[in-house]
Amino acid sequence: MVPSLTAFLLSVVVGASRFAHCDWLRFDSALHAMLGFKRFPGDDAILRFFARFTQGYVEAFFRPLFRWLLALLKQPAEGFTLDLDSTIFAREGSQEGAAKGYNPRRPGRKSHHPLLAVLAEAPFVLHAWLRSGNTSSGRGVGAFLKEAFAQLPAGWRLRCLRADSGFFDQALLAMLEEHAVPYIIVARMDEGLNSFVEYLTEVEWEKDWKHRRDARGMVEYMRLKDRVPVMTNSESIADLGPNAYGQPTVALNILREHVLGREAFDHAFKTYAQRWMFKRPTPSDFFRTMEDASGVDLDWFWRSSICCHELPLACR
Repeated sequence: MVPSLTAFLLSVVVGASRFAHCDWLRFDSALHAMLGFKRFPGDDAILRFFARFTQGYVEAFFRPLFRWLLALLKQPAEGFTLDLDSTIFAREGSQEGAAKGYNPRRPGRKSHHPLLAVLAEAPFVLHAWLRSGNTSSGRGVGAFLKEAFAQLPAGWRLRCLRADSGFFDQALLAMLEEHAVPYIIVARMDEGLNSFVEYLTEVEWEKDWKHRRDARGMVEYMRLKDRVPVMTNSESIADLGPNAYGQPTVALNILREHVLGREAFDHAFKTYAQRWMFKRPTPSDFFRTMEDASGVDLDWFWRSSICCHELPLACR
């Protein structure tokens, strides 16, 4: 037992990232003499050693260690910031749960897609789930956070939860509101709004400015039968550029030029900016403010251009 554990720890120290790398030190006779090992364990012996540990043994060992480490942390006066995130572990072989999914570094390879909750100020991993590679970022996040909250010691509080657009979901927002946890979650609104304002600036300041997105190309994209709505999880979008940047720009330009008119649109857009400045608006807040400030029912427009993939009348 001791030789196998020692061999494993030394392999990690020298940079091993998988069990096969444990053979790196197998032929280092000087190291073997220093350790008093007549025979240095190979990767098969180390694998057999770890195979003896069932889930029950792992829990019995890890939970007391986790509570001890957590007790060493000093909570900030305002509480911890909890970062909700996921990452991709590319896999070689046939590990349990590995599946083909979103894998930007090694497309087409199997992977795992872990879900993490990190106390940012420490930093310290409060909770983690190992998920299959074909799982989206926000899959199971509600149950995951309930478990993460239960890990916090009595009297601890969270000053904020932060997450990117892959976790944006009304059910998650409702849960955070229920637990009175302040949050900052990216709603993937900035790409379209920023691109639209950039377009207006180009038109206003530079008459001969060559736009990066050709209008004819965007019309052809919006006529594609397999085009997905703007309100789609980013991991399910093949053409993120046209979908997140170009399509909202086209939709807002149609709304300004052909539906509301420039004066009514500009008034509503400024009202939105003033009303939600330094706050956390969601797409529905933008929709409601534009309708409220302009006095026009725009449900049909949001459905056709943002929430669904119907082609706006002006592009037909």
